[in-house]
Order: sequence, then structure tokens, then C-alpha cells
Amino acid sequence: MNQEQLTKEIKEIWMEILESEEELGTEESFFEVGGNSMLATMMVENINDRYGCGLELNDIYEYNTIVQLAEFVASHTQGAAE
Repeated sequence: MNQEQLTKEIKEIWMEILESEEELGTEESFFEVGGNSMLATMMVENINDRYGCGLELNDIYEYNTIVQLAEFVASHTQGAAE
């Protein structure tokens, strides 16, 4: 999966979890667009179920934009689909 597709999918996950109908910027912080620790927990579970990347809740505080999170997922799933 290419980075652009992964970024799009992560954005869709965010929009679903945040119940957002507004367009989210890929550089916006999860917590600045309405995210909280409960929603972050849901997102971690969703992303791990989908990509099996070993994402942990504390990673969301470091990788808190769509782009950063997509890069994390890509770097922790390389070769997993091969």
C-alpha cells in the first residue's frame, strides 16, 4: 500500500471515530480536532485490527497527526503484507 492510500485510510478512521463530517487536515493534531484519550483508545484498537502494526496508546501522543500516524503504520507494517 502506498503512503497516499494509507494516509487516506487513516483519515477515514479518524473521521469515523471523531464522528466528523468536516474535512480534517492531515497535519492537524488528533486532540485539537476533538480527540481525547477514550477516542484514542478506540483508534488504536481500530488501527491495530486493520494493520497489525503494534500501535500503543502512548504512540498517539507522539504521532498525533494523520500524516505522522500513517508514517508510523507504514514503518511498522513493512513486509507484513509480502
